Amino acid sequence: SNLLIALDQLGMNILHSPFFEVENLKMFHDLYFHHYHPHFPIFHRPTLIISEIEPLLLITLLTLGSTMAEDPNLYELGQCVHDSLRLIIISVSLISSMV
Repeated sequence: SNLLIALDQLGMNILHSPFFEVENLKMFHDLYFHHYHPHFPIFHRPTLIISEIEPLLLITLLTLGSTMAEDPNLYELGQCVHDSLRLIIISVSLISSMV
């Protein structure tokens, strides 16, 4: 999948960083819905099933949520993940819109 290719481009230091710890991923999810969703409600939260979201969309949601993290290290890690995946996210979006 595109996500696995993109994640492969991240350094091991990022892949094994606190960003990908389950508790932090849950926090990023909650931060996204607390800060972004009220202004840009692109998901129907009551019916949203995380395991069924396109992986690149999920990682986008999580990196957006990480921008609201109080811990500056998590914010920085989120930026690294986002920067690494940005071109793949954009290219998949463009290709999907052409189909």
